[in-house]
Amino acid sequence: MQRFTLVLAAVLAGFALGSPASQRLGPTAAAAEQVAAAEAFAPVETYRNKILVIAEINGRPFTAVYDSGAARSALSAQAAEALGLTVAGRATASGFGGDAEVRFARDVEVTLAGRSQTFRRLPVIDYAPLTRSFGRQFDLILGVDLFPDAVTMFDPGARRLSFTPRESFTPPAGAHRLRLTRHRGNYELTMRVNGETARANFDLGAGDALALSHAFAQRIQLDASNRPARLATGIGGDHDLGLASVARAELAGHDFADVPVSLAPDRLPTRADVNLGYALLSRFRLFMDFRRETLWLEPLPGATEAGFERDLAGMTVRRLQPDRLTIAHVSPVGPAHDAGLVAGDEILAVDGAHVADWPQGADVRAWSFGPDAPRAAALTLADGRAVTVSLRRFY
Repeated sequence: MQRFTLVLAAVLAGFALGSPASQRLGPTAAAAEQVAAAEAFAPVETYRNKILVIAEINGRPFTAVYDSGAARSALSAQAAEALGLTVAGRATASGFGGDAEVRFARDVEVTLAGRSQTFRRLPVIDYAPLTRSFGRQFDLILGVDLFPDAVTMFDPGARRLSFTPRESFTPPAGAHRLRLTRHRGNYELTMRVNGETARANFDLGAGDALALSHAFAQRIQLDASNRPARLATGIGGDHDLGLASVARAELAGHDFADVPVSLAPDRLPTRADVNLGYALLSRFRLFMDFRRETLWLEPLPGATEAGFERDLAGMTVRRLQPDRLTIAHVSPVGPAHDAGLVAGDEILAVDGAHVADWPQGADVRAWSFGPDAPRAAALTLADGRAVTVSLRRFY
């Protein structure tokens, strides 16, 4: 049976640690020229540090996630059924949570921003567990096999994903060039964490700033035992990730201080020391030439100096019903635990705002994230209790 690594959904439904406050900044003049020169671009929505775009699959619109950590693009089983596609064959996809079954659909055309590509054999995976935890429906993950003849630009400030013909691409003068190394379909670069050189998996599909392998955490003398933890959902199911912070990370000539990280229970799904995700990468405008194994990073104004947001509650909530949040996991260390909350408790309102009135697709855990400034959140529970959670930094 064929096996391949899909880091694409490794922590897709987990907490998105460290989103930059500067993500709404506008493009520089150099980037604007690149956008103008691009053959096509797609508007982007960012949700829980994921890059969402509308793509057509065989002429019908679906929500897609763009993910540089995905060795191959993959379609949801639900979309394949809706499109009447015949699926056959079997393979195994590996992610943080374990393995998942993969089947294949043939001759599937994907169109994004005026460009089309026919995938002769497109993997099909059941994304239902992921979308339930994520809180939004998506049906396609677009990986590094998308438009291989183009240089892909992701601009977090202008919220655009664009594709420039390789022969007409010129990198902006202020961009830092990095070498990418391909290994089993994934791409790696070199960075430093707490002064140690690390092999980093380049993964725009992961929301965290960094995820560290157990071995690398030991190398930088970061004790992974007795740590706060969170629940993440990925390929293969749910899994716990530890929470910590590192004093320093260095990428593309820029230093980042006090960076929140997640800790894998053992190794990462790739051979890398660390998984480099959206919360750090989105502080740059990115130009990706996967065929030539080259990445350019152009810093967004003010973004490299901005602090990081963190989970301030220590619990995972899911909106399984429209009028309430269900607590799926409580960290053994953190404010939610201190307030007496446990997995299975149901929240009807936060600070007097009833969950039933929240828009569908809203980020249901946004109220529990932010900078380090402490604050209180008043929760109304379905069992009649009123619980105050003292939101604060705890890792």
